[in-house]
Amino acid sequence: MGEDLLITILIAWLFYRSPLAMVYIFPVGYINRKRRLEAIEDKKQEAFHLQFRELLNILASSISAGYSVERAFIQGEKEMEELFGEKQVFKEDLHRLNSNVHLNMPVESAFLEFAKKWPYEEVLGFAEIFAFAKRLGGDYSVNIRKTAISIGDHLELRQEIQAITADKRMELRVMCVMPVGILLYITLASPEFLAGSYHNAAGILVMTICLGVYTLAVWLGKRIIRKGTGR
Repeated sequence: MGEDLLITILIAWLFYRSPLAMVYIFPVGYINRKRRLEAIEDKKQEAFHLQFRELLNILASSISAGYSVERAFIQGEKEMEELFGEKQVFKEDLHRLNSNVHLNMPVESAFLEFAKKWPYEEVLGFAEIFAFAKRLGGDYSVNIRKTAISIGDHLELRQEIQAITADKRMELRVMCVMPVGILLYITLASPEFLAGSYHNAAGILVMTICLGVYTLAVWLGKRIIRKGTGR
């Protein structure tokens, strides 16, 4: 919230020199907040998939070693705690799954509850496969390992796309900062150069158009990057 307010104040000062402008350009702060939340969600999703793949590998190894599915999930919780500790994004949900199984809930139903909390395509798909295999007595270790490989391939592809688009994303960050940086530099170095752009109808109109074009360009750039990375 503090960062959004700071950006709103900076834009109001640079483009309008008026605290009243904060009311009109509040959407700029809202857009920035939405951008930050999307970035946080992307990182959370990435961490989840990496950790979920690790959990599936643990489950497959435990079942191959002769553990029951229920026991494999308990073992999975222990090993995930050792591997990731407090950084485990679904720690509480995995513990809840094992607690539900301990209270005699079928393990496939407990995992379905887990999938509802993390409704990603791979998790929901695995929940369906898991329930189907449970009913028909399928080979859990094979199904789990196949899902782990599938998620691993998906993550590898995303990482390759991230590497390919890394330069473009850096260019976009520079392009987003540069116009504001130039305006700030001119304001501090030669304030009289832009004096005629403030507190008059023509100047306000020009600045509003510039701000609108800038906001649209940033939005389009980020949208192109997100589409390019498959998000």
